[in-house]
Amino acid sequence: MYNKDNQLYIEAENNRLFVYIHLQNLRPLRASRIFDNYIEAYREKDFEEICVSFWNIGIPGEHLSTFRRTNNLVIGKILKGIKYIDAYFHYRDNVKKIHPTKYVV
Repeated sequence: MYNKDNQLYIEAENNRLFVYIHLQNLRPLRASRIFDNYIEAYREKDFEEICVSFWNIGIPGEHLSTFRRTNNLVIGKILKGIKYIDAYFHYRDNVKKIHPTKYVV
């Protein structure tokens, strides 16, 4: 079976790691399994938190990063109607949160 999932972009800001991933089959269980791998891969690094966004469409990661930081309306119009799942893990508190599937509105 051919896997079409891709890491779109990764960036760090203020001891937080942000990762954007395209999941062709966007399902919470699948996202959770991939998220667990990222949590473990960066556990020994100097990050307080890891934030992973899973998207059902491959979008340039720079656009997703800009939208996260600025809530840019032009990019918001491009993303409108696209499904995503946000996941967060706080290393210090050992708290994991995976939000349900949402649509950009």
